[in-house]
Amino acid sequence: MVRKRKKVLVAMSGGVDSSMAAALLKKQGYDVTGVFMHFWKEFDDKNQFENKCCSLESYEKLKTVCRIINIPLIIIHAEKEFKRAVVDYFLTEYKKGQTPNPCIVCNQYIKFRLLIKKMLELNADNIATGHYAMIKESAKSQNMALYKAKDKHKDQSYFLYTLNQKQLSRLLLPLGKYTKKEVKKMAKVLMLPYAENEESQDICFVDNTIEAFLKKYLKLKPGLIFNEDGKILGKHR
Repeated sequence: MVRKRKKVLVAMSGGVDSSMAAALLKKQGYDVTGVFMHFWKEFDDKNQFENKCCSLESYEKLKTVCRIINIPLIIIHAEKEFKRAVVDYFLTEYKKGQTPNPCIVCNQYIKFRLLIKKMLELNADNIATGHYAMIKESAKSQNMALYKAKDKHKDQSYFLYTLNQKQLSRLLLPLGKYTKKEVKKMAKVLMLPYAENEESQDICFVDNTIEAFLKKYLKLKPGLIFNEDGKILGKHR
């Protein structure tokens, strides 16, 4: 009897991490499909900035990666959902004087919800990403638990803390037991492109600076910065 291969959808951006996540899962025997998620981008007559996570350049890189790994690629359009759940949240929090974390909100309300939805539509078994973290079954509760990655300098478990049991039970994180250095080395062996690219730490939908982005959508209100004792430390814009 031939054992049916498990099908997994891998969120991919064209970067080395998600590319290697897909390559490792295929090597492990999974039936892998790459998923490129298209998010909101700012667009007007003067501004044609592309979201860093889903730019045309990223898509072209990803197509090359998928050809090398020999896996199919599908696209999920989530422009409206991303604008409502992530960008509007970002602006609302700043307007209230709070500090938003759009990456966590994106994972919670956009990326993993849409991946699970597409997984069910295609009768797949799992979803996967290139995050550096690990998932293990808890011996006490038999629930799935989130753990830090082997590479403590690259660990991204914090960005996944909002995931629920349904999501964790279907999620594969193949990079959790590797260091970033090891991942880049494996990418070179497979001759995957762009392994040496600098990593972006910026907010994907913000061009230039956060202040410049906020000025387009909010009326800035200058104020004072206090420490916990009430001492004035400076001013903000």
